[in-house]
Amino acid sequence: MRGKYVIAGIGHTKFGRLPGRGTVSMNVEACRNALKDAGIEKLVVDALFVKVPTSKYSAMYGQTLAEAMRLQPKVGGVWDQGGATNISMISFACMAIDAGQCDVAIVCLADDPKTGTRQAYEKAWGDDAAYGWFSIAAGYGLTMQRHMAEYGTKPEQYSAMWRCMVRP
Repeated sequence: MRGKYVIAGIGHTKFGRLPGRGTVSMNVEACRNALKDAGIEKLVVDALFVKVPTSKYSAMYGQTLAEAMRLQPKVGGVWDQGGATNISMISFACMAIDAGQCDVAIVCLADDPKTGTRQAYEKAWGDDAAYGWFSIAAGYGLTMQRHMAEYGTKPEQYSAMWRCMVRP
């Protein structure tokens, strides 16, 4: 699908201590800004892919955001895949467009641990905490160490792979 789809607009909000702002209002603002940047009317949006905020879990978050934006998406969902969430949502949006499920998708996330709760970021949670899974980076670190132990991969190989991935 490379070269077949485009990110047409980007929107963001202020970051920092934002009393009175919730993640829904920040998502709505960022999405409006992205649509304006792309020159696209909200009425043509027929898909919504959103990351659930880490600092404050909310059930039915995608539906709540769609209602706040007055959207009726044909397809969408709410994801949390750690550091892979954003690229996954972009990939899902491209696949949905490719499959004919939608034409214009919004991919978004908003979180504000400085104003909301920092609890999700302050300590390890769940059964994995005993194994050092304190953050997404720690999880990837554990995965990397396991790969090195099982296959003999060297840190230099990861470094070389990373340089290839980030160069244009």
